[in-house]
Parts: sequence; C-alpha cells; structure tokens
Amino acid sequence: IAESLPDDEARREYLSFVFVGAGYAGLEGIAELQDYVADVIDRYPRCRIVGTRFVLVEARERVMPEIPASLAEFATRELRGRGMEILTGTMLESAEANAVTLSTGERIPTRLLCWTAGVKPAPVVGELGLALGPEGRIEVDATMRVAGRSNIWAIGDAAAVPDPAKHRRAPTPPTCQHAIRQGRRVAENVAATMRGRTPKPFRYRTLGVFVDMGQHKAVATVLGLRLRGFPAWFAARTYHLAMMPGLERQVRLAVDWSVGLLFGRASAELGQLGHPASLGDPHQDTAATR
Repeated sequence: IAESLPDDEARREYLSFVFVGAGYAGLEGIAELQDYVADVIDRYPRCRIVGTRFVLVEARERVMPEIPASLAEFATRELRGRGMEILTGTMLESAEANAVTLSTGERIPTRLLCWTAGVKPAPVVGELGLALGPEGRIEVDATMRVAGRSNIWAIGDAAAVPDPAKHRRAPTPPTCQHAIRQGRRVAENVAATMRGRTPKPFRYRTLGVFVDMGQHKAVATVLGLRLRGFPAWFAARTYHLAMMPGLERQVRLAVDWSVGLLFGRASAELGQLGHPASLGDPHQDTAATR
C-alpha cells in the first residue's frame, strides 16, 4: 500500500510501527519485524526514500524485567543501534485509525499498533464460577487442583500454578515450557486420584529464557549462564529445533531455516486457506458446510 501512494506524508503512516509493551512478545515482535522490513524494503524505492520508524513503548523503566538487567541493557543498546526508539516510562494515551498518542503528548502517525503489554486469561475463565486470583487466573494448589474443588484441575495461561522457582509465592510464567510440563503432571495426578493415590506437586523450574532479536542475535539465560549476540541466537535455534515434535517436522524446519540463511526472506504471499468465521457469526454453520 505504502509504495502505491503518491504522497510521502500518507506513506509515512504505513511505514511507522508502534509496539506497546516491552516483554517477550513486544521485544521479539518489533525486532523480527524490523529485521524483515530491512530485508525487503530495497524492493520498494519510494518506501526506501521515506524510511521507516519503529517505536517500542514501555510503562516501566526498563525492558524485559524477566531477564537480568545486563541482558536487558544489551538488548536495548542493540535495538537502538538499529534505529529503533525505546521509550521507557511511557504509556499509550489513545489510539486512532491512523495515529497514536503517548503519555508524553507525542502523536505518532501510524497504521500499525501492536499491543503486547500483558497476558490475560480468556474471558470465558471468568464465567466458570471458579476462584480467581488478582490477575484473573484460576486459583490452584501445587498439584494444580482448583481451590475448593476436588474434581477440577487447571493449567497453562488460565491457571495461577504456584512457581517452585519462587518458593510458590507467585504463579509460574505463562510460557509453553511450563504449560507442557503442567499438562503431563496434571494427567498423572488425575490418573493417581482415580486410583486412590496422592497427587504430586508441580516441581518444574525454568531451564532458560530466550529472546530473539533478529539479525542472528538474541539474549538468553540457560541454566544460570548468560548469553548474548550470536551464541544466544544459536542456542535458541538449537533448543527450538530439539523441542519440535517428530523427526519429519525437525527436518522440515532445519531445511527452511537453512534456505532462509542462504537466500534471505521471501516477501510474496502465494495463497491462503481463508478466514474462519468468528464465534458470534450467525452464518458460521452455513459457511462451514460449503
């Protein structure tokens, strides 16, 4: 769209990208998007002349509170070195169709606003009639049994599973590595309860944290070891490849990554499977039978 517009000011709205929230999703999202745009923008001469703008807004005083401060500072320097704006201590004041306004009073013309400022359970969780914690997650004990219920269990983003790494004083992070292991343990506990045995508590502790920043760089903590730059990126790719279920998928992923390293990114979209109807669409059943 931006390349087809005759006016540079109108084009600038489509070339400005604002992310709100500098946690895992925000930092990785804006870094990968900038990396992708940098790879393909030479194919669009008008856009290249106008240039792009990437803005990451964070209400707290630093990015990524989940990782050590030294790694967060490295990530901030790296992204700012690529020309990105990292605005800490700043909040989103309002959003319009073609602009956002920050708490500093600055108005940024943009057509893309990405909200990554927090994770909340699905709204249906609040309709279940179960005990909820301060963040709206279902209250469970160390075995992941719902508080006050003997036959209901909850895991994943919807549940406030006590984190062994924090002496069970705070819930586990809503990450895949925790959810997978919670699923295994809760299945064992349900089976144990049906056999009249005592369920076991969830004991998994985070092995590591990876934050991919594009351009073959990342920051990571793995078993207490702090990594940054290419070593962290390589460790992250190796871990993700190892965790991919099935040899066929692992081979496909390795080939895809290798092709990307040799030939760069493909910007063309060859096709799509369609758009699923929303849950509230009265024509959903009709569309599904076509």
